[in-house]
Amino acid sequence: GPEIAQPTKTSVQIGPQAHIDVKDNCRYMNHSCDPNTEMKNGQFVALKTIEPGAEITFDYNASEDVLSNPFVCRDCGQMIRGKLLHKKALEMP
Repeated sequence: GPEIAQPTKTSVQIGPQAHIDVKDNCRYMNHSCDPNTEMKNGQFVALKTIEPGAEITFDYNASEDVLSNPFVCRDCGQMIRGKLLHKKALEMP
């Protein structure tokens, strides 16, 4: 997708101020705290074998600085906000 400067609900961060809009290509990928892919050099790379028909997932807190639409993870119950806000939350007493 096209490169954009600000995060959106359908973008993935590929650099400090760089995001790509993936709404057409990756719209069925979802967040997981135990993902089967990760973002490396602007590409999704499998972390383990992904069986046919399995959901493709990645950890939004690991790839995004700040999410445009934070949400509560359905698996762990934590707020998924992006790595900068996640780190701050962990540092708070």
